[in-house]
Amino acid sequence: ERRLAQLSRYAPLIIAFITAIYVATLCTQDRTGFWTVDDACKFMQKKTVLQSGYSDYSIPWNGCAVDPDLHCNPIPPPFSRTINRKLFPVFSPLFATVTTIPFGLFGYCGLYILPLLASAVSIQSGWV
Repeated sequence: ERRLAQLSRYAPLIIAFITAIYVATLCTQDRTGFWTVDDACKFMQKKTVLQSGYSDYSIPWNGCAVDPDLHCNPIPPPFSRTINRKLFPVFSPLFATVTTIPFGLFGYCGLYILPLLASAVSIQSGWV
């Protein structure tokens, strides 16, 4: 127990160090593309939400003129659902709404703010 008390004195320093590693990693990663299909899908939804003034959460698809019933869905289940001939991702609309704020303010760099903050909070919660 004493050892744990001694270690917890260094918690702010350790948290700062790990957060610095996360920041350095994010600063050196390629930010011209997405690592997964999920990220790209969330990004398309985020752009639609911003462009529509927070009134549309569907993902636009130019092929609707050719395939109005979405038989050739470009984002097939389980990643999307079609409702009233619109394509909706399965991801939370709340996430798309919240992340539009840093994206709107900082552009592509804003996409990394929420994951960075969530990581810092999760590290902190491990010490509490």
